[in-house]
Amino acid sequence: MAAVAAALKKKGFRFPKRKAKSVLEENARNNWQAEIPSESECPRLADLVLGKWTGGGSDGAGGEWHFRRVIYTHSDLYFTREADERVIDSIPLHEISLVEASKGLGVTSRRHGSVIPVAPHESNEAEDESDGESPSLKDCTFDIHTIPDGYNSGRVYRLLVPTRSERDSLVEDLQSAVRTAVKVWKAESQFQRSQQRVKAVFHSDPFQNTVALLIFSNFVTHIAQHQTLPEEGSAMARTLETLDVVFTLLFTVELAINAYAHWAKEFFTDGWSVFDLVAVSISLMSFFMTKIPNGAIFRVMRALRVLRLFGRMRRLRLIITALTTSIIPVLNAFLIMLIVTSIYAMVGISFFGERSSEHFGSFDRAIMTMFLVTAGESWLPDLPPFQDNGVMDSTVVVFCVSFIVIVNWTLLQVSVAILLDNFVTATSAEEKAEALQSYEECKTRADVNSLDPLLAFLTDHFDTNGDLTTRIYQLYQVLDVDQDGTLDFDEILEGLRKLECDPRINLSLEDLERYTAEAGLDPKYARLDRRGFETMIRHQLKEYIQRGLTDAILTCDDAPTS
Repeated sequence: MAAVAAALKKKGFRFPKRKAKSVLEENARNNWQAEIPSESECPRLADLVLGKWTGGGSDGAGGEWHFRRVIYTHSDLYFTREADERVIDSIPLHEISLVEASKGLGVTSRRHGSVIPVAPHESNEAEDESDGESPSLKDCTFDIHTIPDGYNSGRVYRLLVPTRSERDSLVEDLQSAVRTAVKVWKAESQFQRSQQRVKAVFHSDPFQNTVALLIFSNFVTHIAQHQTLPEEGSAMARTLETLDVVFTLLFTVELAINAYAHWAKEFFTDGWSVFDLVAVSISLMSFFMTKIPNGAIFRVMRALRVLRLFGRMRRLRLIITALTTSIIPVLNAFLIMLIVTSIYAMVGISFFGERSSEHFGSFDRAIMTMFLVTAGESWLPDLPPFQDNGVMDSTVVVFCVSFIVIVNWTLLQVSVAILLDNFVTATSAEEKAEALQSYEECKTRADVNSLDPLLAFLTDHFDTNGDLTTRIYQLYQVLDVDQDGTLDFDEILEGLRKLECDPRINLSLEDLERYTAEAGLDPKYARLDRRGFETMIRHQLKEYIQRGLTDAILTCDDAPTS
């Protein structure tokens, strides 16, 4: 790094003195800027320190050269400050349209036709390239052009290296990396486009209805097979076996389509998709395990394929989801019932082990006996409530009656009540969520703001007015890549698009002019200082909160209730 700096300074290239980084500036990078992927995550093709032309107004005047760490991988080119891992700017390699040696003293931006000139004090060197003693500034710079509609909005980057040979070598390496990245991107894009088309077909109503019909038809054939119990080798058995093979193959094709449309994380994180995978896998294994011991169990488990119907029908899926949500609270009540039943089983062994060894001879016999009593079975025949002389057997009566009152009449009813309560709550929540989702999809609103993802983040992450000011200033520091103390429209548009927001902010120049005008600023003024930027953001934040309150009121008034 020091050698590069010395070589550039030796040729007369002047760089501004770096200012000490404030704590606020460090916080800005920590809150808004991503780090370069580690070497293990993404191998680096080059890690260099070069000069980068930054700053200037819309005409390109007033810019400066800065040392920047330039790192490029197989997919991206990153800019950071020296000895820093925080990204201040990046370029996807597949969006680079041209890498070439600088052809003039300025470069034209595709965004607004602005020209980025070389430093004024070095312009005379560009005319002396014929003397051969030292390379001119033009011979040591090269330009990176980006596509107009891409991540960098058609921006042109000018970089500076110590010698012409180093520049030519770096340009050639970058061109090769760009060609490779474009090939990879085209292949990935083609896969993603085909994946989206397959996903649209998979989620269409005709496809899902067809699959549901196949599942139900397969269930009917299983019922017919177990009802008729055809002899092996008969025509009926062969027909049913053929139908089962056809259904299995169709379900395998459907599973393959599902996996392709949602590969891979989306597929394996969806419970119904994983269940489909297990059900189809069991069906396939049943064809190859008929000759091994206990292999017939796989054929029996093929009947579980009908459960896949729950994932295709919305109302059934709603019930299953509600039951799944309800079962966890009920487990606590079941645990209490199990403990009480176990206690009664041990008491029964102590009192009636000798009188009724069949029912209380051991713990497993005793616990099963208590479960039978819980299920409403008749009174135990070898433990009658009355003795032969007609006298009540108080030990038997107290034991059995107390168990029925505590477990059957109380704990069992409590478990059912908890199950019903949680089931109703979960069902209501699911129906309300679906209703609100449909309400949001159907309603239209003309005042949707492109800054909403950013405003939502700010709303969730400030507590006081001073905290909001700090966070806006942190954002301002991140957007001010050139570090000239002002933001032009290009910097704001590009910087907001690069923030790690979900969804990405795609702001137009017309939007930005409207936002500045609404904040009482002159939209014709091409640059915003820190105060003007804070005024604009605060005004939009106020509008965002007001829209949120209006939406909440409308939702409460108009959204359907369960």
